[in-house]
This record gives sequence, structure tokens and C-alpha cells, in this order.
Amino acid sequence: MAEYTPELDKLISDYGNFFEKQLKDMLNPKTNAVASTLRIAFRMKTTGVPLRDKIFAKTGWDVANETEKHLAALVEMAEQNGSRSGDKLKAALPVYIQMTQALEHLPDDTSIIKGIRHAKKLNLAF
Repeated sequence: MAEYTPELDKLISDYGNFFEKQLKDMLNPKTNAVASTLRIAFRMKTTGVPLRDKIFAKTGWDVANETEKHLAALVEMAEQNGSRSGDKLKAALPVYIQMTQALEHLPDDTSIIKGIRHAKKLNLAF
């Protein structure tokens, strides 16, 4: 298990903010799918990847692979250390799981934009 530090606590909080923003943008039925795709890609490149890399350096967990498992572990680690930094991740995880389960049924050749359009139709919110 990784050592819990104030820096890791901040990374968990920052990743929760990022993750929540991405998920809300993807699921908002009032926004254009193409515009959402561009915003999501931009945020991923500028914010998500650097945060993911820093979390990996601190914990050895690649949150891009086995996302549910690693995000749940980050939430648990924060809670065990008396921190609320994982609250946004904890709130977003059930919605993320529902969304990924619904998107798994799409054909493999579905474009990202079509996937986001489908996600917007799921009427998931948190």
C-alpha cells in the first residue's frame, strides 16, 4: 500500500474534481456531443494525464487501467486517513460504472463522438 501524504491527498482531491467535470460533461444531454468530445479530450491531455502520472508515481496504480478498482482504492485510502478528498470520486463512481456498463454494449467500431452521444441519452446524473 502506498504511503498517504498531504501531496497524495491533494492529488486525490484534484483527480476527483477532474473526474467529476469529465463525467458531467459527457453525460449532460443539453450539450453538443462534438463540443463535449473536444472539451473532454483537451482536459484529459492538459489535466487528466498529468494527474494520472503523478498518482501512478505515488501509488503505482494506473487509474487509466482497472479504473473502478484504483479509484475505489484511492477513496478508501483517503477515508482511512480521515480525509474527505475522495468524496467526489466516491459520488462519481456508481454513475461511471453504470455508464461504462451501458457503453460496453456498443459495437467495437463505434466512434468516440457516437459513444458520447449515446452516453448523453442515458439520463444518468449525480
